[in-house]
Amino acid sequence: KEREIKAVGLAESLASVRPLGLTVTETEAQPERTKARVLEVSQKAVEADGAEVLVLGCAGMTGYAEEIQKKLGVVVIDPTVVTFKVAEGLVEARLRHSRLGLYHEL
Repeated sequence: KEREIKAVGLAESLASVRPLGLTVTETEAQPERTKARVLEVSQKAVEADGAEVLVLGCAGMTGYAEEIQKKLGVVVIDPTVVTFKVAEGLVEARLRHSRLGLYHEL
């Protein structure tokens, strides 16, 4: 994650990257434990690292943002929700990919 942040020139804005220490299987199997762990790690990021905005790291944390935001008083972004909203906006704007076939990954 840090490499991607540096690549787009946002390293100075990054307070920290803190893993949960849980597997995807564990997050799905034990949602209450996961939520508690997300809150614990988030609180450390805010208090120890000075984070003002938190970005949750995977779809297994979907639905936790609002509660964490209320408890910690910082903005919490759920990337799954954001991704769906971007997709929804593209559909509503009737934007489509080019049919010329000229697009290639950089």
